[in-house]
Amino acid sequence: MNVSKYLFSTLFLSMIVFVSCDESEDIQRYEQEVLTVSDNPLTYTNLTSYPIVGPIDSTTPNGDFDTPYRYRLLNATSSTGSSFTKASFSIEVNTGFIRYNNTANTITPGVYVLDVGVTNSNGMAVYEGAYQLTILEVPVQVNIDAAQVDAGIFEQGVMATVSYTDTSASGSDVTSVSYALVDAPVGFTINATTGAISKVNGAVSGPNQLTVQVTTNTGIIVVQNILTVVVGAPPTLQMVQQDGTTTLTKAVVSPYSAYTTAAPVVDGMSPTQWEIIFPKSLVNNNPDVTAGETAIDFSSSFSVEEPSGKVSIAADAGLPAGLHTISLKAINASANEYTFEDVFTIEVVSRWETTPLYENDLSTLDQITLHHLDSPPQYLASTASHGKTGTPAIKFQTLNGANNASRKDAAVELKIPITDASFKKVRFTFYEAFGYNNFFNQRHARELYSYQATDNSLPPLTPDSWNIMMDITDSSWSGTSRWGSIKADISTFSMVENKVVDLVSGTQNLYFFVRCHRVDDTHPTQGQWLLRNFLVEVSMAYPAEEY
Repeated sequence: MNVSKYLFSTLFLSMIVFVSCDESEDIQRYEQEVLTVSDNPLTYTNLTSYPIVGPIDSTTPNGDFDTPYRYRLLNATSSTGSSFTKASFSIEVNTGFIRYNNTANTITPGVYVLDVGVTNSNGMAVYEGAYQLTILEVPVQVNIDAAQVDAGIFEQGVMATVSYTDTSASGSDVTSVSYALVDAPVGFTINATTGAISKVNGAVSGPNQLTVQVTTNTGIIVVQNILTVVVGAPPTLQMVQQDGTTTLTKAVVSPYSAYTTAAPVVDGMSPTQWEIIFPKSLVNNNPDVTAGETAIDFSSSFSVEEPSGKVSIAADAGLPAGLHTISLKAINASANEYTFEDVFTIEVVSRWETTPLYENDLSTLDQITLHHLDSPPQYLASTASHGKTGTPAIKFQTLNGANNASRKDAAVELKIPITDASFKKVRFTFYEAFGYNNFFNQRHARELYSYQATDNSLPPLTPDSWNIMMDITDSSWSGTSRWGSIKADISTFSMVENKVVDLVSGTQNLYFFVRCHRVDDTHPTQGQWLLRNFLVEVSMAYPAEEY
């Protein structure tokens, strides 16, 4: 209890003392001075400098200011109209030192005047022209030992050498130098230390102008078009026909023709090696699937004889139809290379013999066999005079009712002996029509197959063993019933035209199978499918034709 009384007495006396002091003192409010140029002088030491690459800094200025205060950079101008980047000037707000950031080499020789402001809580004093920066010319004279030189297309080596002279008053301000070409044309380099400009592979014929940048410790100088190198004409190549003189622009070949060009006539170089540059139509290893392209590579079917440059196409290459324009790259003994663009075109065309390999209006079943795969004989039969047309035909026929249940699957076989190894392609054309209405088409699938045999043994009678050429969805099939319009005139039938088979080497017999099979038992299913007029043609390799 005594302790508590003591503490309370002490606290009470302290409060009395604090109150009495507060009432007796006269507190003055502090207010910063109003800054003026006359009362608060600011002095910078003006700077003269070369346009060095990097920061160009002033010293710290002298000023008489009560703290706190801050510096502001108000404006920068060039009294000589020189160029600079205003944003590259900055001021340190506490010390006042001024920097021009010349890392990007943006300031040119001239005089630059800067206005500076000094601020405190009572305002700002503006010091116009407080700091002056003078940028001198880079004390370098750039020299070259030849302003223009001529060079052959394959000539390599030093064309000319750039050097410099230190033009400073002391003759020793420049202590480091490096050289670079600016936007140099292809085929030219410069030695950064010696300034030697060299021509290498790839230079383009004609005048090549070169601009040099000289970077020193005192700044950068760019000399436009200090050197012109006139490069000689490129080599020429002329493809010629077999007579050695007539110009060759195009060779027409079959997909399977063997062909070799005459040696091209080359002027301006002596090739020792060759390379074929293929178009995308012959070599496409990165196809654009969205554009419908597929990967292809026929490069192994081509070769170039060295050193003559004769281009050869191997036999049985199976080249795709169309126009294919190739280029040739030539390389000489010094490893100089030159690409001759689009030197000649290969046109690949399949030609079909005018005499058919097989033709039959179906008045006989020569080379034809009717196979009842899963049906009675009544489902597939031939007729010498069909009731609708009065002409020979092969018919698939179904009926409604109990007699129709077993009529499910049958195929017409056409056998084509391959009697000549020069046969490369075979194409099949025939005519078809169905009726009585569209229900027959909806209930049945029409399909076309091929099968190649290397001997005279009978083909397998299993559709899974055959190669499908046209399935049920193929747009070449007729889509609607023609029963009300078909007549003896073959044009009233739908033509299935030019279905091509590429023959495999060693094939002795080619078989076509025209199949019709049930896919839906829903009634009505009755109807007929008629076939007429079979035509088989053959394509063979033929000698190349030069143009």
